[in-house]
Amino acid sequence: MNCSSLLRIAQVRGIRFCFVPSLFLGAVFGSDVVLQLLPSAKSGTTITISARETPHSDALDLFIEGISHPSSSHAIVSAGGKLDDFVEKVASQESLKGIVQILETFVEAMDQVAKIHPIINVAWKVVHALYQIPKNQLDRDDKIVRLLAQIRDLYVTLRTLEDVEKAPELEDIIEAILQQTIECVLFIREYVGSGFGKRVLHQTLSSTDSKIKEFEVAFRDLKDSFRNRSLVHITLVTTRVSGRVNKIYLMGQLSPVEMETFDLPRCHPGTRSSEIQLITEWVMDSSADQRILWLPGLAGFGKSTLSATLADSFSGLRRLGAFLFFDRDVKERSTPSRVIKTLAYQLALFDHRVAEKVSALIDESPFLVQSHVRNQFAQLIVKPLCSIEGLDDDGPLVIILDALDECGDAKSRRPLLAALADESQRLPPCIRIIITSRPSDDIIRVFEDRPHIKCHRLEITSENSKDVKAFLKHSMRCIAQSNKHLMLAPDWPGCPVLRVLTTRAGGLFIWADTAVRYMDDGMNPVHCLDVLVNGMTPKDGVNSLSQLYVTALSSSQKWEDDEFCMSFSKLFGAILVAKSPLPPSVMDTLLGLPPHWSLQMTLYFKAVLIEEPTGAIRIIHPSFYDFLTSQAQAGSPWFIDAPLHNKHMAFHCLTLLSHTLKENMCSLSPSLGLPAMPIVALEVSYSCLSWIPHACATVTDVQSLGEHVYQFLHLHLLHWLEILSLLKQSRETLYMLYQLQLWLNAYIPEHAILCNLVDESIKFCRHFAAVIEQHPLAVYQVALPFSPPESIIYDIFHKDGHHPTVFGNPFKSWPPSLLILAQSNKPCSVAFSPTLMRVATGTYDSTLCLWDAVAGSVVFGPLKMQGTGIHSVAFTSDGSKLLSATDEAICVWDTVNGTLVFDQLQGMEGPMWAASFSLDGSKIVSGSTFNGDIHVWDIETGSLVLGPLHHEGLVHSISFSPDGSKLVTGSSNHTICVWCASTGIPAFPPLQGHEGPVSSVKFSPDGTRIASGSHDRSVCVWSTSTGALMQGPLLGAFYDAICTVSFSSDGSKIASGSQDSTVCVWDVAAHLESPPSNRKHGNHIWAVAISPDGQKIASGSDNGRMCIWDVATGTLAVEPSSNQQLSVQSMAFSPSGQHVVSGTLNNTIFLWNTITGSSILGPLKGKNGLSVAAVAFSPDGLRVVSGSNYICMWDATAGTLISSHGPTDDCYSVVFSPDGLKVALALLGEKGTSICIMDGLSGMNIEQFSLFPSPNQLDLCLPALGLCAAALQKTNDAQECFNYFIQATGIPMFDHIRAFSISSGNIAVGLLDGRVLFMHFPPSHLLHYS
Repeated sequence: MNCSSLLRIAQVRGIRFCFVPSLFLGAVFGSDVVLQLLPSAKSGTTITISARETPHSDALDLFIEGISHPSSSHAIVSAGGKLDDFVEKVASQESLKGIVQILETFVEAMDQVAKIHPIINVAWKVVHALYQIPKNQLDRDDKIVRLLAQIRDLYVTLRTLEDVEKAPELEDIIEAILQQTIECVLFIREYVGSGFGKRVLHQTLSSTDSKIKEFEVAFRDLKDSFRNRSLVHITLVTTRVSGRVNKIYLMGQLSPVEMETFDLPRCHPGTRSSEIQLITEWVMDSSADQRILWLPGLAGFGKSTLSATLADSFSGLRRLGAFLFFDRDVKERSTPSRVIKTLAYQLALFDHRVAEKVSALIDESPFLVQSHVRNQFAQLIVKPLCSIEGLDDDGPLVIILDALDECGDAKSRRPLLAALADESQRLPPCIRIIITSRPSDDIIRVFEDRPHIKCHRLEITSENSKDVKAFLKHSMRCIAQSNKHLMLAPDWPGCPVLRVLTTRAGGLFIWADTAVRYMDDGMNPVHCLDVLVNGMTPKDGVNSLSQLYVTALSSSQKWEDDEFCMSFSKLFGAILVAKSPLPPSVMDTLLGLPPHWSLQMTLYFKAVLIEEPTGAIRIIHPSFYDFLTSQAQAGSPWFIDAPLHNKHMAFHCLTLLSHTLKENMCSLSPSLGLPAMPIVALEVSYSCLSWIPHACATVTDVQSLGEHVYQFLHLHLLHWLEILSLLKQSRETLYMLYQLQLWLNAYIPEHAILCNLVDESIKFCRHFAAVIEQHPLAVYQVALPFSPPESIIYDIFHKDGHHPTVFGNPFKSWPPSLLILAQSNKPCSVAFSPTLMRVATGTYDSTLCLWDAVAGSVVFGPLKMQGTGIHSVAFTSDGSKLLSATDEAICVWDTVNGTLVFDQLQGMEGPMWAASFSLDGSKIVSGSTFNGDIHVWDIETGSLVLGPLHHEGLVHSISFSPDGSKLVTGSSNHTICVWCASTGIPAFPPLQGHEGPVSSVKFSPDGTRIASGSHDRSVCVWSTSTGALMQGPLLGAFYDAICTVSFSSDGSKIASGSQDSTVCVWDVAAHLESPPSNRKHGNHIWAVAISPDGQKIASGSDNGRMCIWDVATGTLAVEPSSNQQLSVQSMAFSPSGQHVVSGTLNNTIFLWNTITGSSILGPLKGKNGLSVAAVAFSPDGLRVVSGSNYICMWDATAGTLISSHGPTDDCYSVVFSPDGLKVALALLGEKGTSICIMDGLSGMNIEQFSLFPSPNQLDLCLPALGLCAAALQKTNDAQECFNYFIQATGIPMFDHIRAFSISSGNIAVGLLDGRVLFMHFPPSHLLHYS
């Protein structure tokens, strides 16, 4: 159609045209020719149009058709209406119709183009869906009409392409056009209110006009690119807003699992069309109510290949938010606890808004990443996505979880399944989660009958067979081309043989893939094909796959060789049970084989093995594991006994580690910050992380393995912990050791020495976990020295002269406190679960948390309750439910998913702070703080069963006995009452022994004891038969009232929580006593000093008392002197150890005799200065330097002033050099810390250094650096100095240091509670200086 044709038709219709200059009016026609329809006498209407004279302009044809053949749909034109009305009425519908028709022709024409075919159906689907939208919704805005017309104009141009396979350079351009079409049409759907957002977008966002213009420019550029055959400088327009993401921060917080997808197989072009179309339609269907599409299918169906293809497709459309694929052969990719964190990380990388939300949540609640998987899903996935305004307006966001059945086992993935099933229904409508798995029973139970989960079973159909045949045909062509020397026909092996192979595959892609690999890797593909074709006809797909595996294995032709069979068993046993795939070279080292032996063996079995990009070897499919370990293969030479090979792997790992590990294996230097870690050999890291899982999978010959484990731990426990710290896996140690402990108790409990060592190793790791993960060498330099001297670990590993030694260590044995939980508020209730694996806590701000009792991480919570303070928590006997009570409500929770089960009691009046379950979980007992009344309720009906019973005072705690026969209550009147649960009669008079209100009472599991906690900061244990006090009062490391106690299920431990936010676990079986009271000062210690011979310690407190202690015995050597009236701020021994100088708060110093405790000189007072914060003797004992804001040097014999300097910055430390010629002083002022070096004889200044960047900054190569370091010990807080010089933080029981002193190789500290300890370092340690 051209302009001449247009004029001829116009003449027929009686319409006059003339050419006039005009601007382009519509994207439909172009701008080369401008025509103006002049007004007629009848209509008085003017229509101006622009048209490009183009031989392929269907848009122009459409317009002319409307003029030539008026119809009802074009009535406005024949009536002489405006062109805009014509465009609105015709262009939207006709443009969409034209686009759909062209896309339909593309679906078939381009189905074989690998890069394009997955998204053609997507484009067709979204355009067709837009075509179904009522016309008036699209026609209301001419901007959309024009945009659609421009898209159609582009597709008319595309229609000239006859065969894309003949123009491969156009694949990228066509793919970009399809992607841009999908993005634009989804935008239009949201724009008109028919999308996921369910709102009219142009009424809510001001940026829509600019976005439409961006789309117009993009389509114009794409059209030019198609014509020029070049995709250059094209940026696709998307509705999603881009932004920067702090990947390093998120990676550090979430520790995501790497999910590299480049080596995953993809669907062969033209296959899986029906599945891909069904899934795509569901994803793009904004009316679909389901959030999850579950695709269960048999092993070998090709679910993972389908998932990878879908991931590529949606990634190309900028719709893939996350893709997680699980693999039971790779431990880190099969761990349920890491799924949500990895999912959150990938979503954050996809959308910066998610990243911002997740980062803020983690900053607000650092323990969130350690919480229960349900809480992680709710907080890290649901909450961020739901809080992003306009997320639905961006269209569908796809999450793919592949092979969910390979994520852990049925038990370990249960919380993950529950979280996915329950929490996903709260996700925004645009979220689409695609899950593939085998039809495992546990997954079926959780996912079935859920309205928000759509199930589509991947079943073998005739279409599957067609797809398998297409794959086989393509693969056989490739084999023929790669074996040209065989001169195979191009269509080898022919249709009849292909039909046989397709039949044998039974619709399973894994069969086809394995068969192709078998033929391709064989010496003669023709012979291999004959074997496959002429084999037995299988009964079904599973039997067919087994037969194929037999064929692939049998082809080695060496099974009559016993040595070959043993080698196969050794290698494949290791491959199958390995916790992560290993390269052949690592296999050689680990199994003790000659170099390249494993590689040579794998060459025989390339058909059933896959080499990863890292070189690691794994089996082709999980079904091959099932085949080799099946008892049906027990008589065959390739049968693998998995438990047996787990035992072998455990032996191999332990043997390798025994020959490799040693102290400081990587030659690290101690430092407070984590050093740049060297690379640990893969065989070493694998063995360290896997020997316990392998050992615990062993069920036979456990005695010999147990002895091997003992020998390893006895020699290399600390070396092993060092490497785990190096690998940043210190926190995993507790779980592994706990797993080992359970295995020992189940199989070799009689090996007492090993059980004891493992038990103590758990205590060691739990106690020092935070320390060990700071630096690998901290296990030797900090954790070991601070361990109880009488412990097994200290006895085995500590070497005097090699490791630091702590004198006065308060731990004579492991402390009763086993675990400290970091509460955000003060805990007022705590309870153990029956399995000991969980601890529940309630706080004063009514927050409920469930904790992992091994690692101290949050399982679920925090959950907020109504009322003030959760004063009671309790588990049912099976641990499935948790009760919590505030002053306003009593609630029952499900411990698996954290949901509320029950919260109604009939006739409840007043605050019920105390509540507990009966043993069978059928009743709840409650106690009132309003009137002291006690009630028993039926949990099913909520009705009152017993009561009210009355206990004088306010009832703070109540509990059932295990057999349900007794109740115990604790009251504000300091007493405890025991009641008969059936009659309500007291068993004996109230028990008395506490000096404050009884805040918590609990029965022991055997019912023979009662534990009570009180505001008097003590725990007591009582006999339930006599009411007598059996143990206590027990005092611990806390400073406030105990508000809750609870027994462990074996009765050996009691958990207590106090108001200072401390949770302690008591070992009541050991019944450890409190530290001796004769090592107390009575007041806060502000100054300590150690004698030169290391035999004595001087300490001074804020009441002016000075004490001399004997280091060897820890006893007081000299009675306290009290001549000083003010607080002692600083102390120092003379070189002979016979004198001590002390500085006080009122700028005076005293000299003391350390034998008699009498004053020799003083008070000596210099110029008007502040408190004397630093004092020191010269090495010859003749001079004393004191520092405040004046620096004074004194004659230590006569007490006269030698020199004085000041005022200066405040002096906090004074140190003489060993020869006495120099004095280093640490000064603290407005600009920070500085070091001053003085002449040791005259007191004159020599030089001064700064610790902050400046011209005189302290040089680390300074000869006097050691002297300066010694002076710095008092520039900061004593705790900071201790942490710095010990090179560790968070040492248990040493976080209240108030006084600190250091000399070459020695440290003395004073704790807040008055204890004093001394630490000596071996000569090689960095703290020695000259």
